[in-house]
Amino acid sequence: MDKNEIFWELVKYHIEHNWETLNGKYHGTTLIANKDHSIDDLVEKAVITIPDKSKTVRIDNKENLRDYLEENGQKDGAHIYLRQTITPVAMGENYVKKINEMGSDFYSLFPKDFVSPDCSISVREGIGTRTRAALVIPQVNEDLHTYIVRKRPYGSSKMGKVAYMNIHGLMKEFFFLNSPLEYTVENAKGDIKIEILGKYRKYLENRDKSIFEQYYVCRKLKSGSRGLSSLYFLTLINPSLPEKEYSPNLEQAVLI
Repeated sequence: MDKNEIFWELVKYHIEHNWETLNGKYHGTTLIANKDHSIDDLVEKAVITIPDKSKTVRIDNKENLRDYLEENGQKDGAHIYLRQTITPVAMGENYVKKINEMGSDFYSLFPKDFVSPDCSISVREGIGTRTRAALVIPQVNEDLHTYIVRKRPYGSSKMGKVAYMNIHGLMKEFFFLNSPLEYTVENAKGDIKIEILGKYRKYLENRDKSIFEQYYVCRKLKSGSRGLSSLYFLTLINPSLPEKEYSPNLEQAVLI
């Protein structure tokens, strides 16, 4: 899988598996990836450790990655995806040392509104171990790319961000703009429809100004009358649609 495929697979996983668990009551996930390099460089530099190599799993396709995330994504920790295998890892002793070496430059690799939409919470005080790790890894080996599903809710959405980082810092992110609880409707048959507005951003090296934005409507449908499980849809809408003008269509939920 290429970098873009991995990013959107994590977005899809976040919607399908973490939407059910609001208020940040799910575990964050950090994924370190590069198809061509070995894990040895990071181990030798004591940035990561491998607690148990026997837990390495082969990943040949998106379905394998999805299965792995479903089994392990609800556990705290990081995972390294290299050469079609994925392994749980932990941060090594030089992880914090690298952050200290970078000083204020480390936090400048995030946009100012990364933690809160109004910038009321600084990046320094608003990111935790997983997010720091996701940014440190590419600084040690620029060929590596990291992805993170954040646990901390962003704004009023009750959901964390999905982010992609490389040597230049944060490069892509997907986050929700409202809480699913705000836009839920149930019809007389017990069918439930939920809509939530999401935003995708892609950055240049100057992360204080995004260069590309798209809005998506995430829809979740449940059929009480037909006994169907949840169906999820991620639909691209007008990229220039102002957030304050968004009004979801709350007609009766009907499944085809």
